[in-house]
Amino acid sequence: MNCWICGEDGDSGEHTIKSSDLKEYFGEVTEENPIFWFSKEYSNKLVKSLKSKPLKSPARICQTCNNTRTQSHDRSWEKLSKYLLRNIHLIKDSSPISLRDIYNDEDINLAVTGVQLFFVKQFGCRVIEGDIPINLDSFSKAILKSSFHEHIYLAFGKLNHEENFPSVAVTDVRTQIIGETILLAQWNYIVGQLVVRVVYDPLKRYKKLLRNCWHPKNHGYKIKIYQGKA
Repeated sequence: MNCWICGEDGDSGEHTIKSSDLKEYFGEVTEENPIFWFSKEYSNKLVKSLKSKPLKSPARICQTCNNTRTQSHDRSWEKLSKYLLRNIHLIKDSSPISLRDIYNDEDINLAVTGVQLFFVKQFGCRVIEGDIPINLDSFSKAILKSSFHEHIYLAFGKLNHEENFPSVAVTDVRTQIIGETILLAQWNYIVGQLVVRVVYDPLKRYKKLLRNCWHPKNHGYKIKIYQGKA
């Protein structure tokens, strides 16, 4: 299988939940501190390392795209994610969070674009996994050019409940299709109480849904976390 981003040999795999998120949330995953993984391919799989195969998407990308081309995007999300996970209990409903304060002296435009592009890569892998009829040309183009995707939006939420046991998840991609036209696709990326809803609205039809969403072009340097959103 070729890399869906650049077309080269697909010799690498993306983590379904980013490894830095797993480490931040669960701590070091070892034989003494394992986690259990559930997916379509694995049921109650004991995982003793963050490099374990079950943690990676079956969708294939190449090592260049995974380790070099998208590394800055991964780091942008990692920095924001660490802040959110460490402060999730203190964040009030819909209070604005300054991304400038999080990224400090970094190029803020590159950082916020990187956050979105991390989820563009994740979304592309989910599309491949689920055999969803979405043309990924615009996804790969955004990643290759390191420019934001016009039609991918993020909504940040905080689950109300304290989890009975630590857990992470990605939901199935839900779609609305008429004929061969994709009207909407969305899914959730969940780490503990932190939820990121990833929305693809290629025709910009769902203005009510997008009202609480963030896009690096339109909303730039501030995000809001909405209580009870998933």
